[in-house]
Amino acid sequence: MTIIADFVAALSAYSNIKAREFDSFTVDQICIIPGGGTVACVDNVTGAGTSDIAMPIVQIQVRDADHQTAETRVLAIKNLLHRGTVANCLSVFWDGREPDHWRDENGLHIFAIEFKIIRNAGL
Repeated sequence: MTIIADFVAALSAYSNIKAREFDSFTVDQICIIPGGGTVACVDNVTGAGTSDIAMPIVQIQVRDADHQTAETRVLAIKNLLHRGTVANCLSVFWDGREPDHWRDENGLHIFAIEFKIIRNAGL
């Protein structure tokens, strides 16, 4: 599975989850955005790199018309995912920064929080 699919499954208690960007059809949405990161290159016999360990960053953005609702939801997601269980991940931890907040062009509130990930070898 992709990292987005793994996070969608981990956030199954929530609805209206999007990958990479919000759409314009509904106001309240959660968006999963995979980002950069690093890779730990693990040596193996064949040299194929199948044991390498990806350490990406994932940003979760929460959008809502109500400031308090969006903020409450992003903090609940932080508490759910920080040191939580996500398929194909050895570790998921919040990067320690408080959520960023801004309003989009339609005046909707968006809160964003980032997680550092250590994936299982070969993913």
